[in-house]
Amino acid sequence: MRSTQCRSWSKVVLAQVGALIPNGGMKIEKAKIRGQVSFGMLCSERELGISEDHSGLKILDPNVKEGTPIAEVLGYDDVILEIAVTPNRADALSHIGICTRFVSPSRPCF
Repeated sequence: MRSTQCRSWSKVVLAQVGALIPNGGMKIEKAKIRGQVSFGMLCSERELGISEDHSGLKILDPNVKEGTPIAEVLGYDDVILEIAVTPNRADALSHIGICTRFVSPSRPCF
């Protein structure tokens, strides 16, 4: 199937072998599709987990340098820290409480 909005020299998102697709957690593996060896997958916005649009490939700005990680291109290259708080750790319910546990004594939180 051919994407209708993709033009010659369009820059798109490529998930290479070993990549994990955010929407569904599928791991990209080398495969044979219609008799051709595939070393990756071109992605839509839904596969990237950035919208529900699955109508075609995610087309990038033509000025994006090839090989730039998609998280960097989209501005999603932040660090996210997910913490599960147990009932006995009420101090972990605030930013200051978390900070005191993760920062060394030589670098105070504030």
